[in-house]
Amino acid sequence: MANRKLDKLDRYIEKRLWNNKLKNPGRTLHTEDIIGELIQYYRLQDNGSRLRDTLRIKVRLARRRVYRRYAALQKAITTWGRKLDVPESLAEKWVRGGLVDKKNIDVIACVLKDYHEFLSNNISCL
Repeated sequence: MANRKLDKLDRYIEKRLWNNKLKNPGRTLHTEDIIGELIQYYRLQDNGSRLRDTLRIKVRLARRRVYRRYAALQKAITTWGRKLDVPESLAEKWVRGGLVDKKNIDVIACVLKDYHEFLSNNISCL
């Protein structure tokens, strides 16, 4: 199942797990609860264990993708916090708020550096 296009069930599972990971750190959704949601939401015919086995595999793979994505996010938050010279908690707040990402990290670092220089020059003039 590697390198395949994700279908709507995969996207739903991954989004559900990702949002739970961000909003409720430390709490996990049970696989059977997710399978029940999928069957009810998409009106799947629960006619045997084959469907449940397939959905269990999809949930397991989605959990792996979410775990890797979250680990990469945590690593990026640490790196970007150092690069921006701000506390890690503030960098995390900015990243989760959508203010900082891969595309604009260099620009924000430059702006913060210029601002720090501006403040230090104005303080020394007083």
